[in-house]
Amino acid sequence: MTKKKIVHLIKTLEVGGCEIALLRMLPLTNNTFEHTIVTLRQEGVLSERFVKEGVCIIALGQHNLFDIASYLRLKVILNQINPDLIVTHLLHADVIGRIYVQFIVTCRVIASIVTTYNFKKYWAARLFERLTKGLATQYMANSNSVKEAYVKKFGVREHKITVVPRGIDIGFFSNTENIQQLQHVFAILPTDRVIICVANLHPN
Repeated sequence: MTKKKIVHLIKTLEVGGCEIALLRMLPLTNNTFEHTIVTLRQEGVLSERFVKEGVCIIALGQHNLFDIASYLRLKVILNQINPDLIVTHLLHADVIGRIYVQFIVTCRVIASIVTTYNFKKYWAARLFERLTKGLATQYMANSNSVKEAYVKKFGVREHKITVVPRGIDIGFFSNTENIQQLQHVFAILPTDRVIICVANLHPN
C-alpha cells in the first residue's frame, strides 16, 4: 500500500512542547504515513532525533517573513514532494500556510492548534486568527478546550475544527532513572510529598 505523504511546516525544531509532541507521535505512524518536516528557519537541535526515527527534515533557511527567495524554494520543495496533506504548526508556519502555501498546492492545508493565545504577549497571534479565520480551510485541535476557545474567542465555525487528542506512548517513560536515584539527586525524603507540574507556569 502506498503511504500517504504528509508535510509538516514549522519554524524550527528547537525544544518546545509542540516539537516534542511531534517527536513522540510521528514515528508511531511511519508505517502508514511518510512524514517530511520542513523547518522554515534552521533545522534545530531536535532534528537529528527525528531523522533517527525515520522522519525526513528539510531546512528552508528563511531569514524572515519577507524573504522572497525562500518562498520560491518552498514551492520547489512542495512540488517535488507532492504531498497529500500539509499541516502547519505554530504561528510562523500558520501565517505562511494560510497566506501563501494553500494557494500554490492542490492538497489540503490545515492548521494544528494547541494553544488559546491567552497570554498578553500573543496579541499578534490573536489578531492574525481573527483576521484570517476565513482563509483557514480546516483546523486540528489537540483538545476540546482549544476548540471551544477558537469558536468563542475567534469566531471560527465549529465544523472547521476537528479534535485529535495527542496520545502518549507510555513506553517512553519505561527507561526513567531509578526512583531512589532521583530522590537522592533532588534531596527528596521517602516521606516527602512530591508535586510535579508539567506545564508552562504562566496564564494561558
